[in-house]
Amino acid sequence: MTSLLVLNAILSSAIVAVIVSVLAFAIRSDRRSTIAPKLRTVAQPRATARPVTLSLASTK
Repeated sequence: MTSLLVLNAILSSAIVAVIVSVLAFAIRSDRRSTIAPKLRTVAQPRATARPVTLSLASTK
């Protein structure tokens, strides 16, 4: 019986480790795919707003 319990513990811990690693890899790939477009959309309004402020400052 103890050998079955040990095998059960080893198998369950291995399954949990595989699930956690797959989830971590999925989260990393999601972060890479979602952060880059967010940074681009954040940088675009700033890039378009800077020439406007520069032109307003030059007219004053």
